[in-house]
Amino acid sequence: MSNSSPPNPRPGIPTTVTLSPQNATILRVSTVQLNPTLTDAYGNLVTATQPFIFSSSNSALVSVNASGLVTAAAGDPSVLQTGGSVEIEITYPWAGEASGAKIYAFVELTVTVPAARTVWLGNVSKNYPAQD
Repeated sequence: MSNSSPPNPRPGIPTTVTLSPQNATILRVSTVQLNPTLTDAYGNLVTATQPFIFSSSNSALVSVNASGLVTAAAGDPSVLQTGGSVEIEITYPWAGEASGAKIYAFVELTVTVPAARTVWLGNVSKNYPAQD
C-alpha cells in the first residue's frame, strides 16, 4: 500500500513511497526484508536522500530495524490485535516545499506458528509439535 502526500508536480521530487512486499506472512522467529521505493508525481523512480523510518504496531511481537528487516519474535501470535496481523509503517521525510511534510506507507504482516508435523513409518505415525 502506498500513500502520496503532499502532491508536487515537479519531476524528481518524491511524492509516493511503496513497500515490497505489500503484505506477507511471517513465521515466528523468522525475518522478511521490506524494500521501499520512491517515485515522483510522474511515476519516475527517485533516489532517497534521507533515511526511511520504520515502525511496528506491535514491537513486542514484530520488530523492524532501520534498514527494513522485520523480525518476528518467539512470542505467542494469539496476543495479536484483531485480524492476527501487525502493521509496519514506513515514513520518508519529504524535503519539498512544506516544512516537516512526510510521505508514508503501511504493510500488513501476519505472524503464524509453524505447523505440527506427522511422520508415518509404515502403519505407525508420530506427531512432532511445531518448533520455532
